[in-house]
Amino acid sequence: MFINAGAIINAKANVSDNTIINTGAIVDHEVVLGRNCHVCPGVKIGGRVIIGNNTLIGIGSSIVDYVKIGNNVTIGAGSVIINNIESNSTVVGVPGRKIK
Repeated sequence: MFINAGAIINAKANVSDNTIINTGAIVDHEVVLGRNCHVCPGVKIGGRVIIGNNTLIGIGSSIVDYVKIGNNVTIGAGSVIINNIESNSTVVGVPGRKIK
């Protein structure tokens, strides 16, 4: 696990092996981050979000509370995720929509 400068990880968050939480990212309470994830700079993850393995959350993205994100997901820069995302997806935009 690597946590960069200015990142905030709140109470009861669970961060797995080989995961990067980059500069200024916020991981709120009771978030579960899977293995081999990259939380890019400036990302905001709301409480009780579950993120699967091998997921990239693009710079400046936001994820609202209680969302579940599958494995092997790519979230584009600046996206706002308000719904669950199935595994093996690419999601972009505001609100986030699946493109692959």
